[in-house]
Amino acid sequence: MKKLLFACTAGMSTRLLIQRMREEIKARNLDLKMTALSLSEALDAAPDADVVLLGPQIAYARTELERAVHGKVPVGVISMADFGHMNVGNILDQAFALMDEKDA
Repeated sequence: MKKLLFACTAGMSTRLLIQRMREEIKARNLDLKMTALSLSEALDAAPDADVVLLGPQIAYARTELERAVHGKVPVGVISMADFGHMNVGNILDQAFALMDEKDA
């Protein structure tokens, strides 16, 4: 089971994102564990994730999260368009692309 960690300022908007993702995950027959946390919580939890995606409002924290995982977990920023439109298909594709890059 892959673990996706989503982070935003307080974890609220990414929790909404996760709720919308459930149907997409079911349609793709994926086995994923998704967690939405605030930035401060994500810094502690990130080393245990397979990928970390940040809401665009905290894109500034990408370097801080990359340091927290010592380069062992891919960290990406969700585009403003995908986040705003809750384009869960594109966001899941981004997560898997980041994991694939790490494994390559």
